[in-house]
Amino acid sequence: MLDSYMAQVMSWNDKYTHINERDKQGVVEKIVAVQKWLEDQIMQQAESPKNVKPVLKSTEIGKKWDEVIYFATPILTRRKPKSPVVPGGTPGMQTPKSSKDTVSPCPSTQSSMSLCFAPCSKGLLQPIQS
Repeated sequence: MLDSYMAQVMSWNDKYTHINERDKQGVVEKIVAVQKWLEDQIMQQAESPKNVKPVLKSTEIGKKWDEVIYFATPILTRRKPKSPVVPGGTPGMQTPKSSKDTVSPCPSTQSSMSLCFAPCSKGLLQPIQS
């Protein structure tokens, strides 16, 4: 089960890209610490005689597992920030605020009809004829 948390933290999945590296490193360190503790406990248990009190108890394993869950879950389930939306425009684009911000039609060229582009109310370019 620790491996599943480790896989999530180390994943390049878009679901976890917004989590900063310091938080990810904290989760990794917590998982590594619990894995080391578990390995040490298993070694001590293997070396102890079968007729003495167990070194490793399932309740202790459950407590360590809960530590990982309570530490990692809030980090790994953190929502991705929403991209900013400009009212009346497309996300990430600014709409003109005054007439001086708008582009005036193209000056006349040698041809009798030329095609130019000017921003429209939706923040996109719209063809205009001059």
